[in-house]
Amino acid sequence: QRRMWRVLRRRFCGGSGAAMFFEADGSLRQTMSPGTEFEVFGLAAGVEIDAAALEGKMRALQRRLHPDKYASAPAEVRARAEAASARVNTAYETLKDPVSRAERAVALRLGKDAAVDETERTVDPELLAYALETRQAVEDA
Repeated sequence: QRRMWRVLRRRFCGGSGAAMFFEADGSLRQTMSPGTEFEVFGLAAGVEIDAAALEGKMRALQRRLHPDKYASAPAEVRARAEAASARVNTAYETLKDPVSRAERAVALRLGKDAAVDETERTVDPELLAYALETRQAVEDA
């Protein structure tokens, strides 16, 4: 039984987070499971990830989720495929950018549900002045 589960999980989940989008029989879920951008791809939340593996997982998910694959399906199924495909794209865009990925990892570590909001950022005026002075000194040199 354990072996069968491992085979099914590899077949339908592929370690890519596909279980978020697909039922055990391979059909699209009625509702997407909530999850973080990292969970979409079956990755541990963190700053360091393998970019090639991320892209490979994105491509594998998109092969199964792309709306064109569901062109002849009922409108409701097409809408679910479009939403799932958009979710994968959004998660990929967040994780492929190191700054966005780091912000998201920190937000998750701090228990925030959304990425760091630009309005929440504050810059120490002394640090900003020091950075500007240093930059000017480098440019003048």
